[in-house]
Amino acid sequence: VEVVMRGRHKEIDGGENKQGENTSTKLSTVCTYYRLTIDGSDVIEIDTVNMVEKVNGVDRLEQHRRAIGL
Repeated sequence: VEVVMRGRHKEIDGGENKQGENTSTKLSTVCTYYRLTIDGSDVIEIDTVNMVEKVNGVDRLEQHRRAIGL
């Protein structure tokens, strides 16, 4: 399983960090790209910038892009 995500962090909470102890960090991210690959096959791909939404190889937004001339 492979997950690829792109975006920008809008909030980062580093918590309290102490030397020699485990730490945890909380991130809040605005995701503009997401791809889920299982056994080498792309299952889901969402690209909000380029208006792409593929599920099991079928682009659900292809007709919409063509209709608006993209």
